[in-house]
Amino acid sequence: EEKRKMVASAFAEDQTGSFATRLTVEDLRYLFMV
Repeated sequence: EEKRKMVASAFAEDQTGSFATRLTVEDLRYLFMV
């Protein structure tokens, strides 16, 4: 559930072109490890 929110907000930010800056390496690590 938490992951889904993170991904959703990250992709929402993508519309403003700040997806890369919002999703950090730590975020990716969290998404794939948990």
